[in-house]
Amino acid sequence: MTFTDPAEKAADEKRLVDLALSLDVESIDLDEVVHDVASQIASDINNGGLYSQIGYLLSELGVAEIEAEIRSAAEAAAEEEVADNDASGHELDLVPQPQDSGAEPVNLADDTSAAAAAVRDLVADITTDANGRWNAYEVAERFSAWLIEHGLSVDEHAAGGGR
Repeated sequence: MTFTDPAEKAADEKRLVDLALSLDVESIDLDEVVHDVASQIASDINNGGLYSQIGYLLSELGVAEIEAEIRSAAEAAAEEEVADNDASGHELDLVPQPQDSGAEPVNLADDTSAAAAAVRDLVADITTDANGRWNAYEVAERFSAWLIEHGLSVDEHAAGGGR
């Protein structure tokens, strides 16, 4: 269940905390259920593919941090592929590297293109609500809706087929 009314959420939260305290329930007693719910959310996001994952990460991390994680994941995958190929005795494949055009990278905040404006609007829309944030599931849902609204196939992107 998601809340659209912050007052309703606060009232329910207080009532449930009071219940837990009256029954001598401590935070450690709810660890497993929180872990299970969070794991299911993470699984749903991961199963949604790159667009879902990056949409979620945009709600939690900065762009530079996400870029670093993407580059780190690419390096780890390349190292694993080299190790796998080397161990199998097969010829090593060259791993394509991003081409450096020599141009300075454009900061999304400074980019005046319509595409950059659409991305900025999307990030603001899916990561901000009355409480300042959307939960992970809502981010993934809203990002999927945005893809559909812009004529992109959610299934294609979830399967890794789109860009």
